[in-house]
Amino acid sequence: MLFGKSKIILFIVILCFTTVLLEAAEFGIKIGTGYSNLENGTYKMEFNGLRESQYYEAFYDSAGQETIIDTAFIKMMLTTTTEAEIENKMTFSGGFYARFNLHKNVNNKEKSYNGINLLLETNYQHHKVTFKFGNSINNSIVTSPDVTQTMINSGQISNTEATNIISGVNSNPTSDLSLDYVEIPLMLELMKKYEKTESPYHSAYIYFGPALRVCLNSVEEISKDLKRILPLYEEGLNFNYEASSDTVTVIEDYRKIETSRTEIADSFNEVTKSITVGCGIQLDKIFNLDLGSDTFSFDFRANIGWGKINDFSSKDFTLNSYNFLLGYKF
Repeated sequence: MLFGKSKIILFIVILCFTTVLLEAAEFGIKIGTGYSNLENGTYKMEFNGLRESQYYEAFYDSAGQETIIDTAFIKMMLTTTTEAEIENKMTFSGGFYARFNLHKNVNNKEKSYNGINLLLETNYQHHKVTFKFGNSINNSIVTSPDVTQTMINSGQISNTEATNIISGVNSNPTSDLSLDYVEIPLMLELMKKYEKTESPYHSAYIYFGPALRVCLNSVEEISKDLKRILPLYEEGLNFNYEASSDTVTVIEDYRKIETSRTEIADSFNEVTKSITVGCGIQLDKIFNLDLGSDTFSFDFRANIGWGKINDFSSKDFTLNSYNFLLGYKF
């Protein structure tokens, strides 16, 4: 879903960053791909079924006179949890950077300088994770005193049957989670730069600093196999109350069956923090495109999550990413 507060934060960030770009000593773009790692948390998808019904038993004599023998209010709650194995996928990253020189020590002999820079970026990142369910399944049935074991067995759902529903639907029912973030790191950069050289080598640098993550979107796509489970729950809870003898008639006053499934997509926090560490080099005129500066950069970057990114269970997730980036200086 798209968060309202995130829209406001993103608008302010873009406005500020546009102003900064106009004043920056150097700015450009970086795009790349890599590997994202959602870890430390557990995703236990929970299926819930609630059955309520009101019955009474009646005996009819030869004259057709009704005599109520007994009444029963049935309440049955069935919960099944299945824990997922996590399969992380490739990630995509792209955005703008602005570099400001804070200090430099010139070496006239080497025609170079060692610089300390402030590096500000705004990056879009897309992460994708697949959850595979069905390997670890736990069930619980809570019933009212009027529900007997015979009645439970007369229905299609019991502890064993609930397990069979999930494990029998597919060997690996899955769920795909997509996360979209705007990441705003503010970093200190140490750079070794050569003013003019005959080789394409221009500069090398390392950088590190904190980053703010704004979650734009979190979407979960449930596989067809997982979608089939809730109708099976309803079918299993839709059993009939059995009469105590052949001479007794069961009259049902009402029946209510509700099923639900908990999902992870709505649990992600709008704003989280991370630490960014990276290194790279800049090369001049390696492609001879005669476009602007014709200076390209090649980076490797690690973005380490700082704290949990969602509130879903007792063990919440952290998100790390590792990317190779290609940059172009305007």
